[in-house]
Order: sequence, then structure tokens, then C-alpha cells
Amino acid sequence: MPMTASRTTPESRACTALAALIAAGGLGLPGYGVAGEPRPPAPPAKPTAAPAAAAAPAAAPAAAGSAVFFTVEGNPEHGPLTLIPLSCYDAAKKARLVGDACLALLPAGATVQTAGGPLQVGEAAVPQCPRQPMMRGRRLTGKAKPVPLLYGAWPSLQAVRYAQVPDKSLGGAMAPVEKLMRKAIRAGTELVVADLAIYQIIGLPLRSDRPPQKVYSVAVPDRRGATRWSGLLIGDVQGKQAAVAGADELPGVKQHSMQIVGSMDIDRDGMLELLVNSGGKNLDRYSVRVYDGAKLDVASYWHSCGD
Repeated sequence: MPMTASRTTPESRACTALAALIAAGGLGLPGYGVAGEPRPPAPPAKPTAAPAAAAAPAAAPAAAGSAVFFTVEGNPEHGPLTLIPLSCYDAAKKARLVGDACLALLPAGATVQTAGGPLQVGEAAVPQCPRQPMMRGRRLTGKAKPVPLLYGAWPSLQAVRYAQVPDKSLGGAMAPVEKLMRKAIRAGTELVVADLAIYQIIGLPLRSDRPPQKVYSVAVPDRRGATRWSGLLIGDVQGKQAAVAGADELPGVKQHSMQIVGSMDIDRDGMLELLVNSGGKNLDRYSVRVYDGAKLDVASYWHSCGD
């Protein structure tokens, strides 16, 4: 028999599509798949990720509040202890002040933070040293740990942005450094430098709008070992240039040097003030020196009585 072509009717096409849909499990009968078997439960829907929280706006720099930086005269083990103000910032006047003008900022009975621990502000007191210039002070009560230099701040050392300098100087070959120091000292003082004593080489961000710089503590001795000159020099971090930024003279003191103890930014103007010890044997002479972009001028100082 001759073969006849198969004929597809609309009804047969519908049946075929329905069977395919059932085989694929796509029939819209809830809970059932092929041949009426129970359909596996659908996997739980993945939680929609929460939108990322918007970044908080950067906090504006905190305005400087009133703060006082001071040294402490006296023996921590035997007392009495006297607060002697060296530098302060009066927020009401928006001015950096020194010496006695700072005493009015200290609340009666306030707790102050010192390198030897917290102490309390007491009655007015007259320091034993220095004889000149004479400064007034406040008696401090409490127990402080013995430390090489008892300094402190109100309301805290963090408030004046105090930072202690590193104990170790920056390393590197000394011959280029000595050559640079001789050249800079000669240019700044006209001294002919033969011998040098380099006490510190420290990297500091002296200005917030400039890269860090190197600060050098150097003394020039004479042939007998007595100090002819001592000072601080400031240069670039590459060690290619330097200039004299500050110096000190201590008549009658055979050997002395200027060494940086710490730095602060008490008025938060972005320019550091340095706490410097320029004393010698049996004499401590501490000064606050303000960096003006080139020099480290003295804002205030205090020295011990010595022998």
C-alpha cells in the first residue's frame, strides 16, 4: 500500500503540547510534578542584600579648647610639687599664651595629667626656680611616679596633642650628615666648625601642610671639650639641605646641648611647638619653641636652680 502522509490536526497538536508540558513538570498543579508525583519543595528564596549604608560624612576637625601645658618643679618622692605653666591656649580669646596668663585657665581643684600620673591643682605657690624670669605657679597634690622630666597638661596631654619624640635617632651614614651640619652652621653662625657632637636626628611633621622634615640637635665643642655653640637645625628628609633654626647660650655651663623632648600643637593651627631641653650638667633648661616655618623661636622657658 502506498504510504500516506500523516496528518496533524489542531486537536492532536494540543495533546502533544500538553504531554510535553506535563513531562517537563510545568503544569500549573500546585505541589505535583510528572505523573502526579509530589514535587520537591522549592529552595528557599535568597535574601535580598540590603543596600550598602551611605558613608558617613567626614567629621570636621575639632576646634581647639582651652588647654595648658606645664612643667612640674619638685621631687615626686618627697615633694612639694609646683605646676609652672609654659604654654596654653585660651579658646575664648582664640589666643596662645605663655607663663602666668595660663594660670587663670586652670579650674580650682582640677585633675591634671602628668608624665608621672594624675595630680590635683591646689593653692597658689611661688616656684623656687627660675630666679629670672619669675613665674607664679600652683601647688599640686597627689602621688607621682619619678620620671626624668615631670611635665603635664590640662585637661590632658591629648588635648594639647603632645607626642614624645622617639628615643632613637634616624640611622644612616654620618659622614654626609656631618658635612651638611658644618656647612649649615657656618652659614648661620660664621663659626668655623672642626668637631661636632650630633645628639639627635628626628623626622617630624613640623607643619601639617608640608612633608615631614628632619630636625638635628648639634653642639660644637672647643679643643678643651667645652661647648662653643649648641642648637637645632631643620632640613629636608632627603638630607640635602639644612639651616640653623634655633640656638641657646648658657654662660658658665661647660657642656650643654639642645635636645627635643616632645612636640605639641596646643592651638591646633597645624604648626608644632617643640619642648626642648637645652641644659647641661646639674641644670635643666626647658623651653617651648614655636615653629614659624623657618625658625624655632622661644615662647617660654623654665630652668632648674642648678648647684
